[in-house]
Amino acid sequence: ASHGGTLGIIIAIWLYSRLVTRKPMLWTLDRLVVPVGLVAAMIRIGNLMNHEIYGGETSLPWGFRFIDNVGQWMQGAEPVFTAPCHPTQIYEALTYFILGLILVWLYVKRLDKMYRGSFIGLFFIGCFGMRFLIEFIKERQVEFENMMSLDMGQVLSIPFFLAGIGLLIYAYRKKIPARAVIPSDKPKKAEPTHYAKSTSKE
Repeated sequence: ASHGGTLGIIIAIWLYSRLVTRKPMLWTLDRLVVPVGLVAAMIRIGNLMNHEIYGGETSLPWGFRFIDNVGQWMQGAEPVFTAPCHPTQIYEALTYFILGLILVWLYVKRLDKMYRGSFIGLFFIGCFGMRFLIEFIKERQVEFENMMSLDMGQVLSIPFFLAGIGLLIYAYRKKIPARAVIPSDKPKKAEPTHYAKSTSKE
């Protein structure tokens, strides 16, 4: 769902940039992804509260026992608890929160030294790179077999991770300042003169 949502947002921003702002798509994406890491962290905390998308069994002291029959439990059945499992929602939430803080810091403190495309590139690398690694200890959500023993989430994360590397290479080759804004080509509405304003009040 998150991979499809990301692709949908990219298409939406392409249309928005082309038809509304008339600014480069990367200019918009660089600003959009700054708070997204913090939002993604909150989504994973929601997954934790809903007892979903957790990891495999673990003997580590911070393992969580999740309700395995949440739907039936909400209908009044007795809860059935899992063995202690990795709270992968917390692992992901922490990584996304740190990524979000890094992007906010770069935007506030280092924007003049960043290049266009670098924010979205760093986001793709950090978000989907960590997603790929954490999937190794997460319960599989979709039955999916391949020769590399990767699950669906990992396979779908690879293109985004590679896109992030490509965006960073593009950013540091083109060296277009991240702050730069292309002025609108729409003609501005003529402002009335001071004399016209004064006579209109009479």
